[in-house]
Amino acid sequence: MNRLINVTLPLVLFILTPVLLVSCVSTPKQKPSSFLQQAERRNLTGVNAEAQGKLIAAESEFLEAHRLFSSVENFHGMVLTLINSSRVNRKIGDSEKADAAIDYALNLSAHTPELEAEVYFEKAKSLLQKTSLDDSEFWAGKAVKAAGEKDRPRMLNFLASIYLKKGMLLNVKENATAAEKLARSLGEKREEGNSLRILAEAALLEKRLTDSLILFQTALLLDKEVAVSIRVSDDLRGMGRVYELLGDNNTAALSFKRSAAINVAGKEFRRAEEDLDQAVRIYMKAGDDMSASDARGSLEKLRSSRSQAGQN
Repeated sequence: MNRLINVTLPLVLFILTPVLLVSCVSTPKQKPSSFLQQAERRNLTGVNAEAQGKLIAAESEFLEAHRLFSSVENFHGMVLTLINSSRVNRKIGDSEKADAAIDYALNLSAHTPELEAEVYFEKAKSLLQKTSLDDSEFWAGKAVKAAGEKDRPRMLNFLASIYLKKGMLLNVKENATAAEKLARSLGEKREEGNSLRILAEAALLEKRLTDSLILFQTALLLDKEVAVSIRVSDDLRGMGRVYELLGDNNTAALSFKRSAAINVAGKEFRRAEEDLDQAVRIYMKAGDDMSASDARGSLEKLRSSRSQAGQN
């Protein structure tokens, strides 16, 4: 497997997490020059645009920030913006730009050991999107080894999720359990919830249904506390699958309907349609024609409103 990166690339910017930006801006020995402050402001504008779902605008801001950092060979800023550029282009669906950005960052990473783990992490995510599981596992493993304590739970969870896709359940449990313990000790409730959800999926595959349900329910409490809408939906979807296997079809369908309501409120309309499809299927299986008809009506209403609004 050839993992040597040779890239000459037009500069593309990266979407930086607020935590990374804070560490980049707030810890220098002296106040950055006005020029570097301008570059950081463009980066921050990109972060805010990405958080609002304005991905094209975010990419533009990161591109300009990267140009400014590059004009004075500020390697930290250059690599940081390349990571963010890769991430935002991955979300847009432009894999060519995403790959080019992260490969360029890899070529520069020797200059920025403090960002090494983040470079490896984004490289692994880029590969996973293309279902290159073995290569993604390789880079995720490097990210775990390079990560500091605060970032390690996130990277352990990502590695565990790759093992979950590969069906390597012992590796899943080893990494997710380590992530959960460390996240709990650090008070990182978001990653603790992610760990529990991954462990719930592993338990489900092992047919430990009661354990899986408890893990999903515990993750749900944490995800509600940290207010991550998409993860609350994932927890409810997981609970719905477990309840169906336990034979509790009414509660299973209700779990999917709760997820649908969350996804509508979060404007995740495609996910809401998937949830309502599941509710209809489960009600029909249970012979509850009235509830199935009601859920189908909600689904058709959602599809109609999306069509009228021209939404994908």
